[in-house]
Amino acid sequence: MNDSPVSGTSAEVLDSHRKYIGQLEKECPVRAAINVLRGRWKPSILCEIAKGPQRYSDVRKALPQVSAQTMTVQLRELEADGLITREVFAEVPARVEYQLTPLAESLSEVMVELEAWGERYLAERAQSPSQKPD
Repeated sequence: MNDSPVSGTSAEVLDSHRKYIGQLEKECPVRAAINVLRGRWKPSILCEIAKGPQRYSDVRKALPQVSAQTMTVQLRELEADGLITREVFAEVPARVEYQLTPLAESLSEVMVELEAWGERYLAERAQSPSQKPD
């Protein structure tokens, strides 16, 4: 569960999130990296946006189990952390697109490796059910 606060105005939430992540970076870079990605939907959101620029509605359709509020908060946190950009087009109705930053693109290889590790982990745990935690 993400320990960063999610209540208050958007500006307050983002400011508090930046301070939280900033403190973690001082303590441990690995912990900071994990906490930037922490959030039930952040890896899934990044995977969707990695396919190319995505509109908010496209990401919502791809991840229908995510509430609108959670999606908005996690997109804002990813933007605040420099992993995605948000571009607003002056159209009626307004169009917003998200895309990965170069920093997030460099994370893609790590995410592929993490997925492979997760598959190996799950396969190993399935072979040794007596070792599963209660």
